[in-house]
Amino acid sequence: MPENDSESRLNRWSRRKRERARQSGDTPAMGVRAENDEPEESEAETLNRLGLPDPAALSAGDDFSGFLRADVPPSLRRRALRTLWRVNPALARLDGLVDYDDDYTDAATVPETLRTAWEIGNGFAARVRAPAREREAEPAAPVLEAQEVAGPVDLATQEPPIDHPRPTPRRMRFALPEDGGR
Repeated sequence: MPENDSESRLNRWSRRKRERARQSGDTPAMGVRAENDEPEESEAETLNRLGLPDPAALSAGDDFSGFLRADVPPSLRRRALRTLWRVNPALARLDGLVDYDDDYTDAATVPETLRTAWEIGNGFAARVRAPAREREAEPAAPVLEAQEVAGPVDLATQEPPIDHPRPTPRRMRFALPEDGGR
């Protein structure tokens, strides 16, 4: 039974977790400090240890693949990639036609004025509404008024239709090469 009846389940779980951490003497901050106690290596020492050139000295024809290894620090990798993007003409000059260039996954980066035709449950609204607008815009079918009939038409006085002779049926003919080469 809980010690305090007004204590919520989540509060009780959190309190018990803190007590266990105090009893074991482990705190998350201690683990982080232990990792950072090693003296940090300078960038020049890291480049010498890994056998890599200075990223600022690289040009378009140089090999950048060494900076993509797992043991390269992220800051050094970023510097090398920035240099690659600056010196490579294909990467340096964006033509604006890359439709995957922007990140639309984060709602904070999407402007509030962004409007879309997508409606949840309906898909693209324009496809649904356009046929409805067309139906509304069409005028109602005209009402046919009674017209006076000129009288009966004499078919005997009309010219008979011209009979054109039917074309002779044709069949496709294929000319295959002789098998004399075998």
